[in-house]
Amino acid sequence: MTIDARPTTDLSRRALLGLPAGSHRDTDHHPGHDASPVRRRAVIANNCLVNSGIDCRQCVEDCPQQAISFSITLGGLQLRLDDPRCDGCGECRPRCPTQAISLHQSPGQS
Repeated sequence: MTIDARPTTDLSRRALLGLPAGSHRDTDHHPGHDASPVRRRAVIANNCLVNSGIDCRQCVEDCPQQAISFSITLGGLQLRLDDPRCDGCGECRPRCPTQAISLHQSPGQS
């Protein structure tokens, strides 16, 4: 049996998104405010490649909640974000070639 003694790097979603250890995305609170829950949701900007007629789908493949989808319309592809399914995990962000995806916070129930 061989033991691998190489140093490890934390590649967890939480570490890659810069979230503090132990926090939970749906229960984080605004500093200095009351303890009302905050929802994080993905927002996709107009510079998404689908708006240029390019069938990218990187975000669709990476979304564990299947909250992002594309539908074919008469004018081409149309992006759809199912807000209730999006849990704000941010898995869709890293592979977006145009950095069109951002996470926004808003007060609300998780």
